[in-house]
Amino acid sequence: MAKNLVSENTYLGVTFDHVRLKQADLMSVNHILITCATELTKFGFKGMKLWNNMDKLRLTEVYAPGCILVLLRVRRRHYLSVRAEELYEQVCETLEETALTSRSVNGEGEPLDSCFMVEELVQEDSRLDRYPKMLKGEPKVVWEWQGALRSSGKKKKKVTFMVLPKGPKAHMGSKTTPANRRRSPLSIIIVFGLCCFFYLLGTWQRSGFGKGDKIAIDLNKKAECEDDFATLDFESHHSIPIPDAAKPKAKVFKPCDVKYTDYTPCHEQERAMLFPRENMVYRERHCPPEKEKLKCLIPAPKGYSTPFPWPKGRDYVHYANVPFKHLAVEKANQHWVEFQGNVFKFPGGGTMFPQGADAYINELASVIPIADGSVRTALDTGCGVASWGAYLMKRNVLAMSFAPRDNHEAQVQFALERGVPAIIGVLGSIKLPFPSRAFDMAQCSRCLIPWGENDGTYLMEVDRVLRPGGFWILSGPPINWKTYYRTWKRSKEDLKEEQTKIEKLAESLCWEKKYEKGDIAIWRKKVNAKSCKINSAEFCKSHDADNKMQTCVTPYPEITNANEVAGGALKKFPARLQAVPPRVAKGLIPQVSVESYQEDNQKWKKYVNTYKKINHLIGTSRYRNIMDMNAGLGSFAAAVHTNKLWVMNVVPTIAPNTLGAVYERGLVGIYHDWCEGFSTYPRTYDFVHANGLFTLYDDKCELEDILLEMDRILRPEGLVILRDEVDVLTKVMKIARGMRWNTKLMDHEDGPFVPKKIFVATKQYWVGGKGNDTSTGSARRLLVNTNILDQLDPLGIRFWLRKI
Repeated sequence: MAKNLVSENTYLGVTFDHVRLKQADLMSVNHILITCATELTKFGFKGMKLWNNMDKLRLTEVYAPGCILVLLRVRRRHYLSVRAEELYEQVCETLEETALTSRSVNGEGEPLDSCFMVEELVQEDSRLDRYPKMLKGEPKVVWEWQGALRSSGKKKKKVTFMVLPKGPKAHMGSKTTPANRRRSPLSIIIVFGLCCFFYLLGTWQRSGFGKGDKIAIDLNKKAECEDDFATLDFESHHSIPIPDAAKPKAKVFKPCDVKYTDYTPCHEQERAMLFPRENMVYRERHCPPEKEKLKCLIPAPKGYSTPFPWPKGRDYVHYANVPFKHLAVEKANQHWVEFQGNVFKFPGGGTMFPQGADAYINELASVIPIADGSVRTALDTGCGVASWGAYLMKRNVLAMSFAPRDNHEAQVQFALERGVPAIIGVLGSIKLPFPSRAFDMAQCSRCLIPWGENDGTYLMEVDRVLRPGGFWILSGPPINWKTYYRTWKRSKEDLKEEQTKIEKLAESLCWEKKYEKGDIAIWRKKVNAKSCKINSAEFCKSHDADNKMQTCVTPYPEITNANEVAGGALKKFPARLQAVPPRVAKGLIPQVSVESYQEDNQKWKKYVNTYKKINHLIGTSRYRNIMDMNAGLGSFAAAVHTNKLWVMNVVPTIAPNTLGAVYERGLVGIYHDWCEGFSTYPRTYDFVHANGLFTLYDDKCELEDILLEMDRILRPEGLVILRDEVDVLTKVMKIARGMRWNTKLMDHEDGPFVPKKIFVATKQYWVGGKGNDTSTGSARRLLVNTNILDQLDPLGIRFWLRKI
């Protein structure tokens, strides 16, 4: 009962041993307005029409305050009178319950008649003090009695009653307080005066001098004379289309033929052979025309399993996921990859580091400050199976790898299956899809790129994406040609000439050679152009957005002194992640300021917290490869960042160019047009995220093409989270229902009235075959169980189980 008293809103307070139970009365403005609106409806439909048009009538400005004051007074008086009586009875009940557990002084244990005791105290007890008191700005009559209750023995207890001046039980008189307190004549005069004032003011408003008079008269005439309500419009005007049961259901997308299991739409071999081989043009992106695009779902191969969790996934890949043994046979003596049972093992070897990637990186670290966070982003050209990038991960360096889709099948697929950032790509006739000054370090480990050919165009492209002060590593031909010229089956003169060309070209690019020993040579790009001798006529006039690769030198940004780092110095990682990027600080990104950048960071921290409530596995190794399809400033990637995952930040080519700032935060990403296929293999990302992407492309290309591409790159049981306008997400929901996705639409964090919503989906598990079944069979249950064992037992019980 005491708890019930606490929950009530009242002006009556009770103190038992200094434990006070009271609450302030709730009479909010919203309640008053609703009450006033309710009273108006009592006058019928005409009154309701008047209320609905209050924003058009000056008349309301006059009557509304008076209405509110009068209703407030009447409601308050009635409410407090009723509550005083109810709460008095509740106090009595509370005291009775307390009395039942008490004992009398003589030990007989008779219960107290608490209500009688209260009235007796109030009416007869001489120890009762009566005095007026101001509570909550209003006068109250207070009775305070202090003495020994019959149940308390020698111990004195204090009981205080603060009773309202109105109500049947609250009017018990005293010598100092009249039994019936009357309202002050002054307050009555004030209320009466206000009513008269508002009446006269309203009369003046209706007299023809008020500005809203004509509107009010016209409205009243219509309300009085109009009996035909046919003109009223009760139809919904919301912009979301309401599904019509007569219309056909959402389109159901069928599975593609199993021959498309590893389909890469812009890198297919048959189409590539139609293009010239000069400058590797045929290995570049060549996307199918609209009429040749596949409108089906790419199937997973039979036996497909969720990849091993990191860091075990760095060293092991399920054979069923990437069923290509070519590299295991061709590179067997170089320890790239080994086939064991039903998995591939990656021992960390490579052509130029037979002692393992760790030993190779240790040698680089003797020259390059890898350990202290100065080097965060790296580029691996011609990556093989990306062991260099895989072993840099534990040193907090994030390497972006690329390789063509050639006779070394599935190099990039192996890299992504291991959990390493990679794309299908080649140095050819178009620029790399990265911004200028993006990487702290770049390397070529026997990548076989002709650096000295084409007037040095390829090395100039590396110079473009290399940050001032960055390092370039070359291991393999022609370095150490005196030792390997017979192995490489090339003449000494040819190899010597090639190295000489590279040396001169590096010097012309303002690079300084720092190291050459054994198979490794390292150059460093100078921090600014003060000490460089570069002819300004050789500088490029184009920008990152230009697609064609040119034979020119990318100019350094302007500096103010000889010690300044061109483009701005970066903090060491991880401080770099939250620091303001130099491009933002210098105002080089339109409509992005330091303040808006910081607000964007805080906003995405809030959003990512919401995502983690939706799916608590976000931030764990379950979702290792993550893609943000419209990355903006990279704040989503920064908010979700842990060492267990990485994010591919994609900046659409039609969006503002913010990718440079993303790299300055120590993140990686790529430019891409989502009307075309992405440069990756199927089933290479665990979690795909997009903010505002479908609004951006709403009139650029078909939404179903973008969704089908998302489905292609998403792994079975992968996660999709989209954030966009509700109208667009309604269309997305309709398409996604036919794609074997489990979908859900959720409200924005700020409430259901925000027009943006959150779309959450999970791709169902299914594989290619006759039935194209989803995950309902015993084989799928076995895969789930073995994946659990992969996480709980990395030592190999899974292999024994599968043999059974």
